[in-house]
Amino acid sequence: MKWFESTADGIQQSLNAQRSNPTRERFFQMYASTTLRYSVYRHIIVLEQSFRNLTPFIPRSVLLAKHLACDPLLPLTASSEYNDVFFARAEE
Repeated sequence: MKWFESTADGIQQSLNAQRSNPTRERFFQMYASTTLRYSVYRHIIVLEQSFRNLTPFIPRSVLLAKHLACDPLLPLTASSEYNDVFFARAEE
């Protein structure tokens, strides 16, 4: 039992030290941006075959959002919309 306690304490201290890493903190500050998160989601969706194990980390609301075959996740910063006007001059 004593061994388990000392091992658990050592692991907890190690994890706490890793959690306070400045690089990790900068990443979480940057990842707080919704636009950046959606960019990551888009890449995961487009590269699904290679990164299928990451799909469960994408929020369900994102996976159920409107999408097209040519663009599986519309960017939040889109300045135009894929609609009938957009495709009016496209060839069949």
